[in-house]
Amino acid sequence: MPENIEGEIKRLKQVKEAYIRATEKSKDIDSIKEELKKEELELESLMKELDSKNKELKDLAYSQEEFEKIQKEVQNLSAEVSRLKGTLSEKIQQKEKLETEIKELLHDITELEKQLQKIEKIRKFIADLERIRGAYHKDGVQKLLRKKIAPVISELATNYIESFNMDITDIYLSEDFDISVTKNSVDVPISLLSGGEKVAVALSLRLAIARVLARRLSVVIMDEPTTHLDEERRRDLVEILGKFFKAENTVPQIIIVTHHRELEDVADTVYLVQKVDGISKVIESSSL
Repeated sequence: MPENIEGEIKRLKQVKEAYIRATEKSKDIDSIKEELKKEELELESLMKELDSKNKELKDLAYSQEEFEKIQKEVQNLSAEVSRLKGTLSEKIQQKEKLETEIKELLHDITELEKQLQKIEKIRKFIADLERIRGAYHKDGVQKLLRKKIAPVISELATNYIESFNMDITDIYLSEDFDISVTKNSVDVPISLLSGGEKVAVALSLRLAIARVLARRLSVVIMDEPTTHLDEERRRDLVEILGKFFKAENTVPQIIIVTHHRELEDVADTVYLVQKVDGISKVIESSSL
């Protein structure tokens, strides 16, 4: 696609103007053809007159005066013939030059029309893309999906938070996915929750979202859930997971991948993976 569509359109207009000028020149070609025809007729007439004079010269009795007179006429006619031949040659060259220019301009116009067709296709594609983008904008299809799914996530997250035995009784997710919680029958901003409560809310929401996407959770894999958590937050996570695993009707199996050994305290089985000679191997496993 051309980088400057408006520049291409401006160039196309310039070519169109050149084409109009070439069309006018083509009219000049017709005029030149008419002139050539006249010149050819005049040349033919002069040639006939020259032949006639030569014939008269032969028919006449020799006379020096008549001879010089006819000779002068012949010279004049010859000069005129030469002049007409030169003019004819110039007109032919002008005609050929104009025909070449018109041919080149027509070729340029054909190529530009092809480019214009491509640009129109691109414009149509962009217009379609904008319509699709508008449909899937946050206030389009996304809003409808959020409106439908937010209550389901809220209900599931509330069910999961109950497994942590905390004072939080409700997690609400708005259509814009803003989070609010109810603690002791009072709406509490997320910023006022303790570190452990924030971890519990975040984990409940993640499990609820996974449940919505998968419909049924038989196993959950947590990859480095303690990343970016300080020591206090890691202790909170260990405590919350301990409560969660003891609760009924939760996730049947959870696999946790971590570099922090604190999570071993809530695991049923621990697998230790280390590199030996550049190869990752399970060198120890234990059932707790």
